[in-house]
Amino acid sequence: MMGNLPSHKLEISKWNHLKKIRLADDSFHIPNKVDLLLGADFYSRIIINGIRKKKNAPTAQRTTFGWIVFGGYEHSLEHASIVNTVGASSVSNEELLAMISKFWQQEQVPTRRHRTQEEQLCEDIFTGSITTNQEGRYIARMPLQPNAPRVIGTYDLAYARLMQMERKFTRDPKLKENYIKFMRDYETLNHMSRVPPQEYRSDTAIYIPHHAAGTEKFRTVFDGSAKAKNGISINDIQLNGEKVQP
Repeated sequence: MMGNLPSHKLEISKWNHLKKIRLADDSFHIPNKVDLLLGADFYSRIIINGIRKKKNAPTAQRTTFGWIVFGGYEHSLEHASIVNTVGASSVSNEELLAMISKFWQQEQVPTRRHRTQEEQLCEDIFTGSITTNQEGRYIARMPLQPNAPRVIGTYDLAYARLMQMERKFTRDPKLKENYIKFMRDYETLNHMSRVPPQEYRSDTAIYIPHHAAGTEKFRTVFDGSAKAKNGISINDIQLNGEKVQP
């Protein structure tokens, strides 16, 4: 959207430096629509030697099209207008307000959509199981799909990943040190607890493989996407909740 250029008729009788030169637009001082906009990259191709300036008046620049007029002038701020016969435009306050309003209408957050059946079920499981323990920590049940297939054979998968790490630790003692510290801190913070002996290698438990990564910025990565013997992972049987980010 573009308004007329300039926004009002200009008084150019006192701009003597513009007389006796061939202007690219003889009627640049009369409001009219813009026929063509040229980018800044094109501007460098058309300018040639020749420039005329006067205090409190726009500047004239010689180009292959003739002389163009641009820049501010006396009282130009009172009219919020810029004079430029080639590369810019001025708009009225009403037009500017309309453009800004249109921009915000395009950028506003869309209205809330209805949840899918899976998203609603995931939300129901969360709201129906969320509790706090004696320490004030939140506990929620994992939102598994109804009648989801069993994830079997994860112990061997997790054990193989652990042995792979042990071999890596022999080559990187610093990584081993960081890993041990992380796991001990995890247990101290009650983020995990030791499995009772009677539950070792349980047929119903799911063992999530993990590995150590990084040295200076150390982290332990728990791989919920690792496929078990039947080609299914713990991530595969979880419900997908509603997107909460914009």
